[in-house]
Amino acid sequence: MKEPIRLVIWDLDECFWSGTLSEGPITYSQANHDLVIELAKRGILNSIVSKNDLEHVRSIFVEKGLWEYFVFPSVNWDPKGPRIKAIIDACQLRPASVLFIDDNHLNRAEAQHFISDLSIASDEIIPQILENELFAGKKRPRSLETQAI
Repeated sequence: MKEPIRLVIWDLDECFWSGTLSEGPITYSQANHDLVIELAKRGILNSIVSKNDLEHVRSIFVEKGLWEYFVFPSVNWDPKGPRIKAIIDACQLRPASVLFIDDNHLNRAEAQHFISDLSIASDEIIPQILENELFAGKKRPRSLETQAI
């Protein structure tokens, strides 16, 4: 990662949550839930690229109150590389300012091959994200923080 991250694209199975949704129950990660909200507060977008059933994924995130935090979520069985590129294009961002997190090294390699400047990481990065200066985001002007709405 070379420049500040403006978008985090999440894989879900064994990354955002424990378990594989299509194979049985998953264990939802409240820590990752809270991380998505904190990133949004910092002005960092979040999205999803997952090989899963969209309606099942959507129902989980709607129930948890997190679905609206994801822009251009892509949940289907197609290869991930083109889907990641489509999200980056839709957000009008440079690939270097986007981080794709996936536990599967083959998915990370595919994404990197398809989008050479994309920042990629395994799920091992997740606990360090909030302390990493590349995820500082944009601070709200002090005058906006103190104004009543």
